[in-house]
Amino acid sequence: MTRFAASTFAVCVLGFAAPSTAPAQGFAVNEHGTCVMGRAGTGVAAPCADGSTINFNPADIAGMSGITVSAGLTIISALGSFTDDLFGNEDDLMNSPTPVPHVYAVYGINQRLAVGLGLFVPYGLGTEWDVSFEGRFNGYNNELRTPYVQPTVAYRVHDKIAIGAGVDVAIGSVKLTQRLDLSEFDTPVPGITFGQLGIPFHTDFANGLLEASGATGFGGNFGVLVDAADWLSLGFRYMTRITLDYAGDVVFDPVATNIILPPGNPLSAALMLPPDQPLPLDLALAGADLFSTGMPLADQSATTSITMPDQATIGVQVVAW
Repeated sequence: MTRFAASTFAVCVLGFAAPSTAPAQGFAVNEHGTCVMGRAGTGVAAPCADGSTINFNPADIAGMSGITVSAGLTIISALGSFTDDLFGNEDDLMNSPTPVPHVYAVYGINQRLAVGLGLFVPYGLGTEWDVSFEGRFNGYNNELRTPYVQPTVAYRVHDKIAIGAGVDVAIGSVKLTQRLDLSEFDTPVPGITFGQLGIPFHTDFANGLLEASGATGFGGNFGVLVDAADWLSLGFRYMTRITLDYAGDVVFDPVATNIILPPGNPLSAALMLPPDQPLPLDLALAGADLFSTGMPLADQSATTSITMPDQATIGVQVVAW
């Protein structure tokens, strides 16, 4: 079964172990403070005094007096469904409510200089679908957790101008779960795929689970706040991208296809079975011993990369008397 093993290895490693980079689009979280949430996230030119400005515009901690500590927890519950175009089957998202914490501490050294420390989660959450989900071969139970720790310093260079900056330390973990389909890959018979034996496209052959944690990356968060007038303030904030390189373990488990190949098929001939004997596909796969140590579907190490993208925000606050 050497040829079959090599083909299986190609499809499995393609999904998990190949070094590739993916962006964190769709996983951004902006609920990092009660006050700024009440302002619909507009905390760049009109920062809140509860410490969340460490994230939204670090310049504004300059001028805060004494010690300010704030913390909170946002519960996010995602709802949705997917309907495939071909058969009209509908699957509901099965996400559990996800807690997203934030903690801030600020110390005003004097009227111009302040330091702070923030912990927040700008990228995270996940998606969970039933194992029958049409997109299960791309992923059906995935999680991304990326808390940021940000030590920050800010200075008011002028009565009307403050600047601030912080070092972002991102600590990431990821879980990716998907089904594997070998219907388009070669059987032990040269030039014949499993699909040509009558195996339907998107037949579940195995389940793959990649889990990795402890990935660490470094970036920065910079901000400027200008009080142009009593009624007008301008803000700018930029958070750099961070690429996290994950290294973890992949676990493969067989999934029963329950497919019986008819007598006389090319695979039966290759296995030298009687011409009138049907061939259970799962029995043939078990005979290949693909999940044992040293074989392509044995538990193995894998790597992947995810980039937390740049964020740039400009804000204007106009006070109407």
